[in-house]
Amino acid sequence: MTATFCHVVGALARVRPDVEAAVRRWLDREPGAELATSNADGTLVLVMEAPDDAAVVDIMDRLRNEPGVLDVQFVYHQIVEAAETPA
Repeated sequence: MTATFCHVVGALARVRPDVEAAVRRWLDREPGAELATSNADGTLVLVMEAPDDAAVVDIMDRLRNEPGVLDVQFVYHQIVEAAETPA
């Protein structure tokens, strides 16, 4: 049996308030990314889950390239055992 792992990341995204709705729609379509909360100044608190750290970095890089996104930063990273799978 081999264990599979899940990378759980908390991140903060700063976006221009006028594009927040578009960024929310982008997050709704993005597997592995979820908006936890936000405030009126364009700060979004995100939770991301992926099988490896490269996949999380990929989500963050693509989000950074969205129009009106000013910055995306890691604030938390944990690796948890997701499940046992047959070898």
